[in-house]
Amino acid sequence: MIWKLISAPRNAYNAIVNWFWLRRARVEAEARPTINGRLYIRNRGGRIVLGSGVRINSAHWANPIGGSTRTTVFVGPGATLTIGDNVGMSNVSLVCNDSITIEDNVLLGGDVRIYDTDFHALESEIRNTPEEAGQVRTGPVVVGRDSFVGAGSMILRSSNVGAASIVGAMSVVRGTIPPGEIWIGNPARQHRGAAPRQDTTRRTKPLDT
Repeated sequence: MIWKLISAPRNAYNAIVNWFWLRRARVEAEARPTINGRLYIRNRGGRIVLGSGVRINSAHWANPIGGSTRTTVFVGPGATLTIGDNVGMSNVSLVCNDSITIEDNVLLGGDVRIYDTDFHALESEIRNTPEEAGQVRTGPVVVGRDSFVGAGSMILRSSNVGAASIVGAMSVVRGTIPPGEIWIGNPARQHRGAAPRQDTTRRTKPLDT
């Protein structure tokens, strides 16, 4: 009872702040997402599309494995971030300078990071020079429906996680993971055995990532 009384003003304030930033970022949403904590979101001339039933933890208190960061979303000029229905995420970082698609029923565990850009040029002679801006490599990222990305994992540019696959905690993905497989490690490699069969019916449940 005391905790509810203490947290009520904070939650109300966070809801107002989140609404402001979602509007400022010109987010297109089928329904307002459920956000625990305060979201950091910036849209620098791209497009952000959210499905229904999206659940976001964005505070160290919102999930015990979520880490101490907030959920951070950055979308660059001309880029498109698409998040499907019933997606749950905890304190994740999404940097989209090309295209990131997170399909329906995906769970992104605490401190997952998805980057569709290298951020800097790979060639040392132009890195940190005025010519670098046009040389930074980007590539679309797709996280297929019903997949689960474990805590602390990183998905890099030009990657595709197949439907109903599992990425083990602290893994680094660069490339394609076929549907229904478990991949673990840095770099992520196939684990023995297939991922358990997923229930593909649409569902909404409390965020448990």
